Amino acid sequence: MANADPFSDVRSSLAANVTRLRERAGWTQQQAAEEMGLDVKHLQKLEYGELNPSLRTLVRVAGAFGIMVGRLFAPTSRNRTTRAVGRPRRSGNG
Repeated sequence: MANADPFSDVRSSLAANVTRLRERAGWTQQQAAEEMGLDVKHLQKLEYGELNPSLRTLVRVAGAFGIMVGRLFAPTSRNRTTRAVGRPRRSGNG
């Protein structure tokens, strides 16, 4: 029996979110890589889900999009039932 990759789903979600954010910004992969301070091959591997990025890379990617790192991992389904990562819960007290 082959070992399952426990990070596969996380990488897939990250890849989909980075691609979606890049396309929403109207950037090519080359333009996005330049904004992020990354090599374009590095970004391509990230978008294809082939990379376990470092924290430094995640901060650069999020910074280029003007978002918190946690948003890179938010579920991509429109029908999600969990709250978005990085979004604080509101208390009922005020």
